[in-house]
Amino acid sequence: MAATGQPVAAQEKPGPTAPAQGGASTDAEVPAEPPAEVPAEVPAEVPPEVPAEATAAAETMVDRAVAVVGDRVITQTEVDLAVALSERDPGGVPVLAPGDQVPTAWWVDQVILRQQAGDVGVYQPDAATVRERTERLVAAFDARELADLEARLGAGRDAIAAWVYARLVVERFVHRNVGLAVEAAGEDPTATQRRYEAWLDEQRGAVAVRRIGPPRTP
Repeated sequence: MAATGQPVAAQEKPGPTAPAQGGASTDAEVPAEPPAEVPAEVPAEVPPEVPAEATAAAETMVDRAVAVVGDRVITQTEVDLAVALSERDPGGVPVLAPGDQVPTAWWVDQVILRQQAGDVGVYQPDAATVRERTERLVAAFDARELADLEARLGAGRDAIAAWVYARLVVERFVHRNVGLAVEAAGEDPTATQRRYEAWLDEQRGAVAVRRIGPPRTP
């Protein structure tokens, strides 16, 4: 790193002067080159200052990608947030709960379903529904827990509302493609789970997924 406050550059040394009229030399009249001065208030080298936020960032573990679904990159923070919110979410579709699944695999499936649902109007919730569900989910955390979610995972209210919106889309997508058939057949919950898993396998085959392992330790 280049040091700041470098000494000023030395002035160019004057060459010898031409003799004055009458043959007398004026070399004696030219003073010796003065040494370059460094202003007293400028030290020879100023140590670089490290902003406080840079220090804090250095102490924070960098997020990493864990999978790519279609053209969307999924990060570890996103997975952690999805698990934390789904554990308190008052949703009514049990087959979408993470249960004992590997968190990353579970969330990859949810992202696949969200992509497959697309922007079809029948799956889109209205603003009032999103707002009411978001308020219920936020109320499931106390103030300390909410502050921790925001500090660790960036889960402010807007992020929670966006998660709720996507969740509602997926719930409606699943209900229309699985739930209605289950209701029509009068099947029990065990049969519902089997039907959902078979349908989910079809959705998985329609979207390219690449999983990314943890970085290797040198």
